Amino acid sequence: MHLHSFLATPIPVLDRFAKVCLVFAIFFFPLGHAPAYVFIGLTILAWLAAGGYIERAQALRGSAFAWAALILYGLFWAGLAYTNADTYYIGIELRKYAKLLFMLVAITLLQEDRWRKRALAAFALAMLITLILSMLSIVWHIPGLKAEVGNRVVFKDHIIQNLMMAFFVLIMLVASRTAERTSIRLACLALAVLATVNILGFVAGRTGYVALFAILAVFIACYLPARQRWFFALLALLLGLAAFQFSDTFRQRVETAFSEYRQRNTVEATSVGARLDMIEKSIHLIQERPVMGWGTGAYPEQYCRLQPSQEMCAIGGPHPHNQFLAFGVQFGMVGIFAYLAFLASAVQRSRTYPVPQKVLAWGLIAALLVDSLLHAPLFLVGEALFFTLMLAVVLAPEPRSRAIPAGVPIRQS
Repeated sequence: MHLHSFLATPIPVLDRFAKVCLVFAIFFFPLGHAPAYVFIGLTILAWLAAGGYIERAQALRGSAFAWAALILYGLFWAGLAYTNADTYYIGIELRKYAKLLFMLVAITLLQEDRWRKRALAAFALAMLITLILSMLSIVWHIPGLKAEVGNRVVFKDHIIQNLMMAFFVLIMLVASRTAERTSIRLACLALAVLATVNILGFVAGRTGYVALFAILAVFIACYLPARQRWFFALLALLLGLAAFQFSDTFRQRVETAFSEYRQRNTVEATSVGARLDMIEKSIHLIQERPVMGWGTGAYPEQYCRLQPSQEMCAIGGPHPHNQFLAFGVQFGMVGIFAYLAFLASAVQRSRTYPVPQKVLAWGLIAALLVDSLLHAPLFLVGEALFFTLMLAVVLAPEPRSRAIPAGVPIRQS
């Protein structure tokens, strides 16, 4: 094989193998990290061995989203020039955010509509398994699962399960509007309702609650005529009130949030109190170095410098539970604007998609924005896998593509 041919066009059998491995990685990451990473590793090896780098590059050529992702990860390498952080923390940051690069690899493998459908179907199947086991755990003790009374988590923690389940709700809602057969549409709608009940009634993930309502807002705004939006917005509000009234888990988590806010200045560390302390300390650190920040991996040491409590240092040291502040402390306003550009480019890329495809993209971006304000979605393993892999699925088409949306058969409505 000539070098030019190898560089220009992927070897078909290896290219297909890379795509199959990627679909398996997307299926497994909601269920367990180990098998997901095995298939991610196989995807990378097959992608490299298949060649076709010129064709791969053309899939990303001119993409503002791809450039935004590269710039965002590039900041971690640029930050090495002025950081005083320990090499341990530097290594963690470089490894964690390398998923941004794999997201671009995944985009080059998902250019064909059939592979995007398979990828989204794989994720939906994994979440269906999660939903069934979570609901079964209410009446049946299933060995090996994390589920307990008031928190029916299956494979992950409550935050990531609710985030993924909220996106599964959106997938089912879109399918209920686009599937050709009435029976499939009704089944998808029923699954969306059941998944919503699972989020609000049985899993104690407050970030997921907010993400769910953000996703529902996107669905309502994109799909419904203006005259119907207020009605469904009111319906969503009533859903929240009903959950507060009838779901002990939902009510307790909301009441705990308000209670922890009132007690934020007490000695005892709480979830809300710790987050507010991290916000305060992070803003102070950004003010000290507002332009370029403290450099790659600097947050843990700098936060603990301002926080003398060993308990609070242990809680808030890994990351500030806010993606904007995580970039701000390390890279100043440059980092914050780079992340805003990343989110804005994702919205812009999907702006001209067909409605079902745009709803999936914007719903996922809305969930990412919510999680970015309350957690660290690109730093934590489960959330980073979820958002980078699913962003690759929903943003793989060209901006002006009129291809069938990734997922279920489409019947525009």
